[in-house]
Amino acid sequence: MPAGRRQENDGGHGRKGKAKVLEVPQQVWRKYGFIMLWGAVGLDLIISTAGYPMLGQAVSAMLVMFYLLDHVSVRRVVCSFWFAIIDLFFREISVGGDSKLEPLKDGRAVIFVCAPHVNQFLDPIVVMKVVAEQTRRHVSWMVANKSMDRKFIGAFARAMKGIPVDRPDDMETSGPGFVTVEGTAVKGHGGTRFTKNFAKGAVLVIKKGGAKATAKVALVLSDTEMTMASRMQSKAAKPVEANRAGFNRALSPAVTTILVVVNTMVIFGLISLKGWLVESNQIAIAVSIAFCFATLVTQLVYAFVRDGVPHSSMVGEYYRGYHDSIQGDKKASPGDGTEDLSTCVVDHNFTEKCAYSYQPYVDQTKMFEKVHQHLEMGGTIGIFPEGGTHDGTQVLPLKWGVSVMLLGALAKHIDTKHPLKVSVVPVGLNYFAPHKFRSTVSVDFGEPIDIPAELVYRFRDGTKEEKNTVFTEIMGIIMTGVKSCTLQAKDMETLHLFRALRRIYVPRGTRLSLADN
Repeated sequence: MPAGRRQENDGGHGRKGKAKVLEVPQQVWRKYGFIMLWGAVGLDLIISTAGYPMLGQAVSAMLVMFYLLDHVSVRRVVCSFWFAIIDLFFREISVGGDSKLEPLKDGRAVIFVCAPHVNQFLDPIVVMKVVAEQTRRHVSWMVANKSMDRKFIGAFARAMKGIPVDRPDDMETSGPGFVTVEGTAVKGHGGTRFTKNFAKGAVLVIKKGGAKATAKVALVLSDTEMTMASRMQSKAAKPVEANRAGFNRALSPAVTTILVVVNTMVIFGLISLKGWLVESNQIAIAVSIAFCFATLVTQLVYAFVRDGVPHSSMVGEYYRGYHDSIQGDKKASPGDGTEDLSTCVVDHNFTEKCAYSYQPYVDQTKMFEKVHQHLEMGGTIGIFPEGGTHDGTQVLPLKWGVSVMLLGALAKHIDTKHPLKVSVVPVGLNYFAPHKFRSTVSVDFGEPIDIPAELVYRFRDGTKEEKNTVFTEIMGIIMTGVKSCTLQAKDMETLHLFRALRRIYVPRGTRLSLADN
């Protein structure tokens, strides 16, 4: 019996409804499927030979239709397309820790916690592809409702079984009038409507002087007065050290395109002057050769502008130049992974009238219910808990959302005869020259994390402060797991040095484990 089907039957753990592990979009053959196709061909031949060709074709078409309905879906088609694109873009997708995924084949629910988050479109597809190949599971991702409302992105997300999430940042709206803030007291001027626009838990946002200060509303007193739960605070970037680097383009896309076109025309002209491959049926070949050489020349020009020295940038993996002193760039510093590596908190008072905006309070109860239902059915969820993309050398502090959805689902079934079984699997994404075509990406899985029942009871029965303590403990465990399967360095130069040494040391066709790294 196929593994995917076995997971569906064994994953229910005795609860109502069997756990359904979604099958993955790959060419899965089944004996009855081949029998059905062979039967379609055979019956068509037999019935047609008997003198009823139309009937034979109808029977054959019906059997083929049954086969397609059982084996083809929009999700599979979409996934197969993007998986093929990933295979084309990357020369190698190296997988580590795949043996740690064996326990997941019993049909339990799984949450894949992935970091670092480099690209919001590329990262999920890479993880989905590897998980599908290793476990035959389909990963459903948390997708912002704003993205779900877009025509093409939303259709793609729905086909991939994404779980919509309302984000307050996406609902930010400019407020009428002006405000002044002194400590936690806010006063409105010039037509503010606090009772209409704000409620407990909403967020007041003031952008001034390059800073974005925010605070949650504790109490709305009137249309012109309200009290905040804390002082207005912003995250101001720390000074960037001299050895901190950020990405910088050597040439703009427009200049690069012009260079390719001009070089192609020049090289094609040289080929024409020499009389090589200029017959009418060979012009396409001449253009292709000219374009290939033009691309190489453009790449060498780019490398010269970027690095100041000519070299063949198509040999080996190279890195773009970097520049210092990027205002607001994130700084990576050594630490245990629990502190904020990028910013420091600054308190603000706004004694002068200033414009403002607000983010409504969003009740995530329905979203968490959908997540819990998905987990109860033995589903698989993927999440990037850093909360945003970055190109830093260390994992950023993780958001608490993963612990809230995990503990909420476990607490519902902790006292039942068959408690819910959910494993958290850390996933490390390590790109080597991610901007380069035919580069390498490494996907490493950490040890599955099972939450002790003691922490679930403390969360279910504890006070708000005790629940926050449990959240902190859970996130500490998850952060340790994520760090065990990610490649980190104190700065970009150290990371580059490691990658250069790795290319020199590692023989072609071999792979180093994270422990060896």
